[in-house]
This record gives sequence, C-alpha cells and structure tokens, in this order.
Amino acid sequence: MDIIELIPSRDLRQTLREEGRQFTDMETATIIHNLHLPLKQRRDLLEQLAAETADERLRAQIAYSLDKEQRERDWFREASEGYAFGVQVHDEAHQGDDSVDVFFAEYETAHEYGCAQGFPFKMSKWKLFQELPKKKYWGSESERGSMTFNAQGELESSWLWETGADESLKGGQFAPWPVGTEEESWPNFLFFEDRWVDLPNLYELGDLVRVVGGQAKYIQPAYDWAIVEADHEPWEQFRHRVNGWLAEVEAGRESADRVLADFTDMEVTVEFPCQDGTFTHHHISPLFLERVDSEAPEGSVEAKLQQMAQWMVRGECGIDWFSQALKRRIHAAELEENAEGR
Repeated sequence: MDIIELIPSRDLRQTLREEGRQFTDMETATIIHNLHLPLKQRRDLLEQLAAETADERLRAQIAYSLDKEQRERDWFREASEGYAFGVQVHDEAHQGDDSVDVFFAEYETAHEYGCAQGFPFKMSKWKLFQELPKKKYWGSESERGSMTFNAQGELESSWLWETGADESLKGGQFAPWPVGTEEESWPNFLFFEDRWVDLPNLYELGDLVRVVGGQAKYIQPAYDWAIVEADHEPWEQFRHRVNGWLAEVEAGRESADRVLADFTDMEVTVEFPCQDGTFTHHHISPLFLERVDSEAPEGSVEAKLQQMAQWMVRGECGIDWFSQALKRRIHAAELEENAEGR
C-alpha cells in the first residue's frame, strides 16, 4: 500500500519520496485513520491493511477499532428513551453554523428531514434532562455524538464516543489508559488511532502556508493563506525526545523521559486570518500543510498585513507595526461588509 500517495500535502509527499521513507504497517494505519478520508474508504483501507499485515498486534487493534465504531453507530441510530436527534442543515447561509434547526424523536425521521433539504447536514444525538444536573458545567454532557451527511444523505463523517455499553472511562487527558477489551488491551499511546508518527516539520517561523485535504473542511479558512507560528528548532527538539521515548517503550524498557505524546503532538501552530481582519490559531498536522506564495497585490492592505504578521512572529518588528496593519485590514473588512449589505 502506497500511503505516501494518499498524503494531501504536496510538500510532505515530495520530502518523504526524496528521503525514501518507508512507513511501518502501524504507522500506515495511524496515517489512514487521521487523513479525514470518507468513512467507507478509511474502513476499506484499514481492512485491507489488516488482511495484509504480519503485525498481529495491529490486526487485533484494527478489528477492535472497526467493531467499536460499528457499535457506536448502531447506538447512535437507536431511538433510546430520553434522547432526541437534532438536525443542522448546512445551506449557503449557514456554512459552519452549529445551531440545531429542529429536533426529532426518531433517527429515521431526522435523516429523512435532512435529506429533503437538498444540502449537506449534520445530525446530533442529545440527552434530555428531567431535572437540573448537579454539576456546575454540564452543557457538553447533553450532546452524545454526531454524524455529518452530504446532500444525498450519505454518511461522510462521525464524531461518536458512546456504544450504550457500560465501558470503563479514560483516566484523564494526560494519563495513560487501556484501550480494548478485558481479554486484550493496549496503552492508549500505543493504540494505532492516536499514536505518534514521526513526521518532519518543513516550515520555518513566519512561513506562508495553506491547509489542504480533509482538514481544510473542518478549519474552513477565510483566506487561502496562514502563517506558521511554531519555532522550528524547539519543534525538532521535541520530536527527537518523543522518538527516543517511544523507542524505549517499544523495546520494553522504562524510559526516564516520559513524554506520553500522541498523534496531535506533532501538529504545527498556524495563525489564520479571519474575515473581520483579525487572526485565530489552529494546530495542523504536517499532513495537511503546503507552502504558498502570496497572491495579494503588492502594496495592498492584505499584502501589508501578511508582511507585518510574518515579521512580528519572527521578532523583526514590534506589535505597533503589526497593530497598524491589522487596523487597516479590519477597516477594509468593514467597508467590504457595508458594501455587500447595500
């Protein structure tokens, strides 16, 4: 299986080819799981890999993962008493809008409504409370999972974490916990879905990049450029630490430098310009980043903002220069919005 061909980033594909990089079957499974592929394609690739690999541990992990995924979907579709299904239609006026349009008691009715709208839509399952919960922060406990569908009603992605079974809870965000069954389990940081894969960061502080592939759909950037905010040298030092720690763990030795890193720890911090002229940051895997050249006209407000943002993250200008460029971009955004409203 040529996993490099599936990587969205042109830069990373080229580098891996030049280096002659060969991924293990475990690394290949991790990359497949995190590429944001259509669900059927991801499942087919994992089943193919499980059939071909000689790694019995990986084969068992894939079997457990796919079985749990199916149980989660079955539980989500079940019209359990005390739950409701919310539908959010993502038409042209509500792209990325997370407000629920309407609730239904049955999965089939909610899905039929979504299909009838002619746009992609999201279905979420909500627990109905009969009394006020005792916890202070409980709002997030109400939503119990979601599925997204295309305009034809075909399942594209899911965010599920319940199977309806009485399963043990995780031990906390930064603590190792077992993944699997009572008969066979693995530390979470060695389970293929989220384990660390050694990938290079090809970008320097202040580089202009863009997000490509499946992750772009979740970020929904306002512009086709962003600025790398991760300093390359500390990033590489951390990468070296993790690789050393993981090698010790795989060899069955106790490591003094306990890092407990997972797939998300290789992500690069990137600042994205927003429609209103401000910035927001995301953490993006090198799988989904490509270097770009600025297409902003020379001397334009956007070109000046790009330059000042690059200079500021590199320490080549002060906040005052950047803030002046940002003010001009916000003012330009307000003028654009007012002109569209006329």
